[in-house]
Amino acid sequence: QTFGGGAIDAQGNLTVVNSAFLVNSGGIGAGGAIRNSGDALIFNSTFPFNETGGVGGAFHTSTGHATILSSTFTGNYSGNAGGA
Repeated sequence: QTFGGGAIDAQGNLTVVNSAFLVNSGGIGAGGAIRNSGDALIFNSTFPFNETGGVGGAFHTSTGHATILSSTFTGNYSGNAGGA
């Protein structure tokens, strides 16, 4: 069982540019592809078909702010809240 962040589990500020996160699972936690504790900048990235049993099907940040620009979220699933 994972507890979130199927691809990235970051503990601080995070920058993601020109990336694709395909079919990741956050298990029973938060953030199917990315779980972050801090500020996040996501630019020109795609998030198709990620899932988690918790919150944030593709992306979740617990503290800090998220800035997401020119990115797409398609077919993501959350068992609790926040499909994207």
